This record gives sequence, C-alpha cells and structure tokens, in this order.
Amino acid sequence: MKRILSLLVALLLLSGCTADYGAAQPPSESVTIAVLLKSMGNPHWQEMRNGLQDAAAQYGVELILLYPENETDVNQQSMIFRDILDQKPDALLWSPCDSLLGPQMALLAEQAGVPLFTVDTRADGTRVPFIGVDNKQVGVMAAEYLLEASDYSGQYAVITGPQSQSSHFDRAGGFLSTVRQYPNVDIVAIRYTDSDFDSGMQATQDILALYPDLDCIFCTSAVMSLGAAEQVKAAFRQNTIKIATVDTQPDALAAVSNGLLSALVTQDGYAIGYTAIETVLDSLSGEPVAQNIYLPIELITRENVEDFTEQYLQRRGFL
Repeated sequence: MKRILSLLVALLLLSGCTADYGAAQPPSESVTIAVLLKSMGNPHWQEMRNGLQDAAAQYGVELILLYPENETDVNQQSMIFRDILDQKPDALLWSPCDSLLGPQMALLAEQAGVPLFTVDTRADGTRVPFIGVDNKQVGVMAAEYLLEASDYSGQYAVITGPQSQSSHFDRAGGFLSTVRQYPNVDIVAIRYTDSDFDSGMQATQDILALYPDLDCIFCTSAVMSLGAAEQVKAAFRQNTIKIATVDTQPDALAAVSNGLLSALVTQDGYAIGYTAIETVLDSLSGEPVAQNIYLPIELITRENVEDFTEQYLQRRGFL
C-alpha cells in the first residue's frame, strides 16, 4: 500500500499523464479556453490543473489558466474574470470564489460574447453549465456512512468552507438534511472556515473544548479534514472520533489508510478538469450540453482504499 500511495503522490510532481476520459471532437481551427479556478494551494486543484492541461494538449487547445492567491479572495478573482473577458477567449471555465456573484458575472460574459461554464463549484442563480460532482449527494453519502458507523446516534459537528461557495454549502446541506432525520443525533456545532488545514485544526480544537464527547465530524474538503484529524490525534481521540470528508488526493487517501480519516467521498479533480475541456469543445462545435454534468462519486474507507488507489493509478496510466 505504501508503494501505491507513493506513486499517487508522485502524480502531483508531474505535469500529468494523458488519459482518455471522453470523445470530444478536436477543433477544426485554433481554440483558446480560459480557466479561472479558486486556487492552486492544495492537491485537488493541482490535479484539476493536470486534467485541464492534458485534455488541452490532447485536443490541440490553447489554455489560459489563472487563479487568485487563495480560495476566499473574491475581489482578486473578480478582477481576473474581467481581465480574461477583455482577452476574448473562445470560452471561459470558472470556479467561483463566491457563487452568489453568478448572475453578475454571467451577464458580463454574455455582454463580452464569451461562453461561460462553471467547474467544481456552480454559479448560483444562473443556468450556466456545471461540470463537477453532485455536491449535495456527497454530503448525503458521508452522512449515511457516519450514521451507520455511529449506530445512528451521538454528537456530530460539521466543519465547512465559506457559505458563499455552493460546493461547500451543498455538501453541508446534504449532510445536515440527512442526519437531522434521526432523533438520537445531536448536531452540536457547525463551523464556517476558510477551507484550509489551519482553519480545520482550529475549528476542531474549539469544538472539542466545548464538546469533549464528540462522536463524528464531517469536513467539506480534504484539506480541512487533515487539520481536523491532526487536532483529534493531538487530543488522543483518533480511535473514538470518526471523520468523513471529500476529495481524491494522496494525503487524504493515506489518512484513510492509516485510520486518521474514517471515510472519504471521491471527487476526482483530474477527471473533472479533463471532462470540462471536452464539454466546452462539444458546446463550441454545436453539440447540446446538459446544465449539470456530474462525475461519479464513491465512498472510500480503510477496507477499500488500497483497491481504489490502484484502480485510480491504472486509469491514469501509471500502472
């Protein structure tokens, strides 16, 4: 297992490995696709970058890839968005730092004549096509796992990212709507953070100070969950507190393997990036594109993490 996880970590040090995720038609003439992500500060975004770049290389697309300094820098991302429109790309893929800006930014793109698509995080209040996972179902799947693992009772906490980002909002919403159906489950804390390691660690420390008998934690991103797991370990509670999260990244898979994380719902950043380029090309060629293009998700636990990691490497052509 250590060898397999070491290979997966190595993926992040490479520019990517071309994988055939779909069957888009190569453009008949030069196409420029601009991509504005939320960050490049964690493995999820780095894997998405690899998928975007590999698909662009496969189909002969010129790629413009930009992002703000961090996932919560709404003003910087908005400025970059406007600058991209001035460059008149053939299309723009956008992962909003603030989903509530959807109508405003969609209008700007329409006025500029640039087709707009969202990736990973949808734009609220618009019909802009979205490529990613069904984030509400991510929360439901995590909830169902923790409920069964805790015998449908106990104290639960949710650590989530900004409410203004639909990905975090939907995951937390799916989770909460599921666990609230069970009267013996007590939601003792919901913490909104900047969706990074330190904020996950600090939120967990604060929650444990108030609720030392906590049973379960759901984190809406893997990077936060690793911070939460570190704090749980520091409190010597790693054998009694169950943590579920989302994202397909090597450090989180390793944490599932060694028991620091109980479960992970997959979100394959590479496949999302690759599929996003194919979706844009299909749309530019006149093919109908669904409003929601959902990629599959899967629950990963200690029982199946090794098989999943090996299959993931095989899909990417590394085994």
